[in-house]
Amino acid sequence: MKVPHQPLNPYTRYFKQVYSRYQQNRDLISVGAYQRGSDPRVDQAIALHPRLESYLQQDMRQSVNFKDSLKALDGLGLMEPLPVNASDDRGKVIR
Repeated sequence: MKVPHQPLNPYTRYFKQVYSRYQQNRDLISVGAYQRGSDPRVDQAIALHPRLESYLQQDMRQSVNFKDSLKALDGLGLMEPLPVNASDDRGKVIR
């Protein structure tokens, strides 16, 4: 079955960026080597991580359709998503 391509909504893009930032710094965070305040984006990723993990966990017998998953993502209370065509840490434009 071929899944049709759908552009990422801004909250999905933001979720991925924040989750990725946490994962990139996971080792420093887990051993206590990360100093809070040294990077506001990592601080934000640490603060949001429990909500992101909660969103990703689902009972194996639970089925959630795409529309409901987007509604749940929107309901996480994440900060405002990055504007379309924002740039990432390396200045690469995100679409």
